[in-house]
Amino acid sequence: MIEAKANELLEARLSGAKRIPHAQALRAATTHRHNYLTTYVNDLGSVIDMDMIRSAKLHLGVDPLGGAGVHYWARIAEVHELDLTVVDGTVDPTFRFMTWMRWPDSYGSVFALCDATTDWHEGSI
Repeated sequence: MIEAKANELLEARLSGAKRIPHAQALRAATTHRHNYLTTYVNDLGSVIDMDMIRSAKLHLGVDPLGGAGVHYWARIAEVHELDLTVVDGTVDPTFRFMTWMRWPDSYGSVFALCDATTDWHEGSI
Protein backbone atom coordinates (compact mmCIF):
# COMPACT_ATOMS: atom_id res chain seq x y z
CA MET A 1 0.00 0.00 0.00
CA ILE A 2 2.78 2.42 0.88
CA GLU A 3 4.68 1.41 -2.24
CA ALA A 4 1.63 2.02 -4.44
CA LYS A 5 1.04 5.48 -2.93
CA ALA A 6 4.74 6.37 -3.28
CA ASN A 7 4.73 5.30 -6.94
CA GLU A 8 1.53 7.26 -7.54
CA LEU A 9 3.13 10.40 -6.08
CA LEU A 10 6.28 9.90 -8.14
CA GLU A 11 4.29 9.41 -11.34
CA ALA A 12 2.45 12.66 -10.56
CA ARG A 13 5.82 14.38 -10.08
CA LEU A 14 4.98 14.79 -6.36
CA SER A 15 1.81 16.72 -7.10
CA GLY A 16 -0.39 16.11 -4.08
CA ALA A 17 2.53 15.34 -1.75
CA LYS A 18 2.06 17.21 1.50
CA ARG A 19 5.12 19.18 2.48
CA ILE A 20 6.05 21.20 5.53
CA PRO A 21 9.20 23.20 6.35
CA HIS A 22 12.03 21.24 7.96
CA ALA A 23 11.91 23.23 11.22
CA GLN A 24 8.18 22.55 11.54
CA ALA A 25 8.71 18.83 10.87
CA LEU A 26 11.28 18.67 13.66
CA ARG A 27 8.75 20.18 16.09
CA ALA A 28 5.94 17.80 15.08
CA ALA A 29 4.70 15.30 17.67
CA THR A 30 5.35 12.51 15.16
CA THR A 31 9.05 13.37 14.81
CA HIS A 32 11.47 11.59 17.15
CA ARG A 33 15.25 11.59 17.23
CA HIS A 34 17.01 8.23 17.18
CA ASN A 35 20.73 7.57 17.52
CA TYR A 36 21.23 5.03 14.74
CA LEU A 37 25.01 5.00 15.07
CA THR A 38 25.14 3.91 18.73
CA THR A 39 22.31 1.40 18.35
CA TYR A 40 23.88 -0.16 15.26
CA VAL A 41 27.41 -0.32 16.67
CA ASN A 42 26.27 -1.77 20.00
CA ASP A 43 24.14 -4.42 18.25
CA LEU A 44 26.94 -5.62 15.95
CA GLY A 45 28.26 -7.93 18.66
CA SER A 46 24.99 -9.87 18.60
CA VAL A 47 25.47 -10.89 14.94
CA ILE A 48 29.26 -10.82 14.52
CA ASP A 49 31.70 -12.65 16.77
CA MET A 50 33.78 -9.63 17.75
CA ASP A 51 35.71 -11.68 20.35
CA MET A 52 36.91 -13.98 17.57
CA ILE A 53 37.99 -11.05 15.39
CA ARG A 54 39.68 -9.29 18.30
CA SER A 55 41.50 -12.47 19.44
CA ALA A 56 42.87 -13.00 15.92
CA LYS A 57 44.90 -9.80 16.48
CA LEU A 58 44.23 -8.60 12.95
CA HIS A 59 44.94 -5.08 11.79
CA LEU A 60 41.99 -4.30 9.55
CA GLY A 61 41.96 -1.77 6.73
CA VAL A 62 38.46 -0.43 6.04
CA ASP A 63 37.37 1.45 2.93
CA PRO A 64 33.80 2.75 3.38
CA LEU A 65 33.72 3.47 -0.39
CA GLY A 66 32.78 7.11 0.05
CA GLY A 67 29.54 6.19 1.71
CA ALA A 68 27.41 7.00 4.69
CA GLY A 69 29.13 4.42 6.91
CA VAL A 70 32.39 6.34 7.03
CA HIS A 71 31.59 7.81 10.46
CA TYR A 72 30.64 4.45 11.97
CA TRP A 73 34.06 2.82 11.77
CA ALA A 74 35.86 4.76 14.50
CA ARG A 75 33.03 3.94 16.91
CA ILE A 76 33.04 0.27 15.84
CA ALA A 77 36.78 0.10 16.54
CA GLU A 78 36.37 1.81 19.92
CA VAL A 79 33.34 -0.11 21.21
CA HIS A 80 34.51 -3.52 20.01
CA GLU A 81 38.22 -2.89 20.68
CA LEU A 82 39.30 -3.66 17.13
CA ASP A 83 42.58 -2.61 15.53
CA LEU A 84 41.39 -0.98 12.36
CA THR A 85 42.29 1.91 10.12
CA VAL A 86 39.90 3.74 7.82
CA VAL A 87 41.97 3.93 4.63
CA ASP A 88 39.82 6.61 2.98
CA GLY A 89 37.51 8.80 5.05
CA THR A 90 36.22 10.77 2.08
CA VAL A 91 32.44 11.12 1.91
CA ASP A 92 31.45 11.32 -1.75
CA PRO A 93 27.69 11.69 -2.32
CA THR A 94 28.31 11.76 -6.09
CA PHE A 95 29.66 8.16 -6.13
CA ARG A 96 32.55 9.26 -8.39
CA PHE A 97 34.55 6.32 -7.08
CA MET A 98 32.14 3.94 -8.85
CA THR A 99 31.74 3.23 -12.54
CA TRP A 100 28.62 2.32 -14.50
CA MET A 101 28.68 -0.91 -16.46
CA ARG A 102 26.16 -1.87 -19.12
CA TRP A 103 25.56 -5.24 -20.68
CA PRO A 104 22.71 -6.71 -22.71
CA ASP A 105 20.23 -9.13 -21.23
CA SER A 106 16.99 -10.71 -22.36
CA TYR A 107 15.09 -7.49 -21.52
CA GLY A 108 17.37 -5.12 -23.42
CA SER A 109 20.05 -3.75 -21.12
CA VAL A 110 21.02 -4.02 -17.48
CA PHE A 111 22.88 -1.27 -15.69
CA ALA A 112 24.92 -1.81 -12.56
CA LEU A 113 26.92 0.46 -10.34
CA CYS A 114 30.18 -1.43 -9.98
CA ASP A 115 33.45 -0.79 -8.24
CA ALA A 116 35.94 0.52 -10.77
CA THR A 117 38.34 -2.32 -9.93
CA THR A 118 35.77 -5.06 -10.47
CA ASP A 119 36.34 -7.21 -13.53
CA TRP A 120 32.84 -8.15 -14.72
CA HIS A 121 32.44 -11.09 -17.07
CA GLU A 122 29.36 -12.39 -18.81
CA GLY A 123 27.55 -14.79 -16.54
CA SER A 124 29.20 -13.48 -13.38
CA ILE A 125 25.95 -12.22 -11.90
